[in-house]
Amino acid sequence: MFNIDCEYASECTKDQYFSPFAKSSKTLDISFVIPCMNEDQTLHELVEGIYKHVPKGKIFEIILIDDGSTDDTWNVIQALADLYQGEVIGTRFRSNRGKAAGLQAGFDTCRGGIVFTMDADL
Repeated sequence: MFNIDCEYASECTKDQYFSPFAKSSKTLDISFVIPCMNEDQTLHELVEGIYKHVPKGKIFEIILIDDGSTDDTWNVIQALADLYQGEVIGTRFRSNRGKAAGLQAGFDTCRGGIVFTMDADL
């Protein structure tokens, strides 16, 4: 987990997690930006569904933003980041900031030429 330097003091309440096993940085075709709030039960299925439906040969990332969840969402995000080494990135707000702030954090992080936003609740 890494602290992120923030442009505004009000934004300095988030952490970011890149798996220590992450692959080297590369140019990406697609980024999925997904804010999450108390979604520990749905994230595995969501990520597996994305993997099944992205066309072969496309290089992509999934950015999961934990918007101050009170369940195990952050632990699930970290486990997914370790499992999908470098293709799943987690960002965590320490308190609930709302969907717009979650999306902005994902947009600030993403590297894909095409960006999809999704809801985490299947």
